[in-house]
Amino acid sequence: MIATWSDSDYSSSHEDENKEIANIAFMAMEDENEVCSSSLSYNDLQNEYNELIDVLDDLNREYQLFKKIAKYRAKENVELKNHILEIKNDECFAEKNSALEKENLEVKIEIDALKKTFSKFSYSSNKLDKLLECNIVYLTKPI
Repeated sequence: MIATWSDSDYSSSHEDENKEIANIAFMAMEDENEVCSSSLSYNDLQNEYNELIDVLDDLNREYQLFKKIAKYRAKENVELKNHILEIKNDECFAEKNSALEKENLEVKIEIDALKKTFSKFSYSSNKLDKLLECNIVYLTKPI
């Protein structure tokens, strides 16, 4: 077999490529195995823990405050809904009241008309009575 320049170039570049892939894989495995070690002392860790506990306490207080606010807002919401219902009932009452006032005015007008009619009737009745009296007097007198 005769080796040519192109054959040797291909095999060496292929070989280099394989080595590069192997090196990348090895580097990735090294990164995974690398342990993050820090030289924090027990006191440093205790201080960090205490700070986290303080933050937790602050957040807990804030949470309790928000719970109280939410409870207050829920109560206020119920009160406002009841107030809205009362206003709607008042509006309904106002509409009924308006209708009754209108009806009352119509009845007053009718009463006034009836008073006028009764007044005319009464006046006519008095005239009739006087006329009848005159007629009776005329009939009872001897001629």
